[in-house]
Amino acid sequence: MPDKTISIRATGVAIVVKLCRQFRGKSFGPTEKDYIGFALYERGHWVATASVERWLQQLAAILGETSELYLAILAEWTEYARDRNARADRLRLQIPKRLWAWCLPDADG
Repeated sequence: MPDKTISIRATGVAIVVKLCRQFRGKSFGPTEKDYIGFALYERGHWVATASVERWLQQLAAILGETSELYLAILAEWTEYARDRNARADRLRLQIPKRLWAWCLPDADG
């Protein structure tokens, strides 16, 4: 099923294939999001926000808070941090909402 679109309402093997593709970053079609694989990578290689903010404070002290280079770096970090937090939030929602629901048997047996 590498080149087939899988419905968000799919069940069984199809949904497992869809999740695997998303977690590996090889999504297909408009209903699959490839950010999940990137979000998993980020979780393993996360740099603490406080560390970056301390570094930015030191950079501002060296370059000056009105320096074009400092402002450009600050703008890039702000955008990246916002997007990173959004990806992490979506990842936290995907795991319990989808993965566990599909992997565990129904309460009926």
